[in-house]
Amino acid sequence: MNTTDTEHCFGGPWTELKLKVLRDYLHFYTQALKNQPFKISYIDAFAGTGERTVNDTHQSCLFVSERRLRGSAQIALELERPFDRYIFIEQHQRRFEVLDTLRQRYSDRQIECLQGDANHELLSLCTQTRWSQQRAVLFLDPYGLSVEWATLQSIAQTQAIDLWYLFSLSGLFRQTAHDFEKVDPLGAERVDLVLGTHDWRTAFYAPLAQDQSDLFSEPKEPGLRRQANVDAIEAFVGDRLRAAGFAKVAEPLRLHLRKNAPLYSLFFCVSNPNPKAVELSMRAANHILKAARR
Repeated sequence: MNTTDTEHCFGGPWTELKLKVLRDYLHFYTQALKNQPFKISYIDAFAGTGERTVNDTHQSCLFVSERRLRGSAQIALELERPFDRYIFIEQHQRRFEVLDTLRQRYSDRQIECLQGDANHELLSLCTQTRWSQQRAVLFLDPYGLSVEWATLQSIAQTQAIDLWYLFSLSGLFRQTAHDFEKVDPLGAERVDLVLGTHDWRTAFYAPLAQDQSDLFSEPKEPGLRRQANVDAIEAFVGDRLRAAGFAKVAEPLRLHLRKNAPLYSLFFCVSNPNPKAVELSMRAANHILKAARR
């Protein structure tokens, strides 16, 4: 197996921030539920290899070195107080082969590695698990706009999963061109599948004023231009998560490449409608998110 096939290169400074948020919440969660009668699971639906490779440039770009850092799966496995069960999902064959070695490296943990499409595997897991005596934290860190609306509904319907969802704002902007007539039909179908509605068309786009520059010709039919800014689009995504059935959705953490280039929004969603569960989870998540914003 080639080294390049088994390495998982991705991310930037925002990656460390999202992983710190996840690590802090997992630490809280395993401590908070230690005396509860539930079995607790950690689910990582786009687990990769379990670690990530970072390229560092040195001495005015004269050479580049590589570092391997803990990914979300490995972070979860190294918690002081472990989960009862770990479920890692990865579709890519070579990455899955590396991921599967975690079962030998952490032989004291109950680990299940599933190879397949995350949407399919999560739908199966959510519908076939008896959640009455189980609780879970699920981390969704997809490749672009990969998570489908039906999957989110299925997660919410468990009423037992706390969800951290890294939503690709940049992916949504790429699929929703400034001029509506330039939106790719297949891209529009993907957005429908991810948001579970056609309503983004009217929420994001509005007619331009009629072109009156040529007084000797018929006025042009006004086109549709994307008017929604990043705040409005992020709020729309949050509303859609609430519509999927989650009991509570926290204000997301926005992650940037540059000041004016939003990449992702990290959403936290509680599926358990019990007021005490909602209050406990939201208080912890909001505290962690507030610290991350600073």
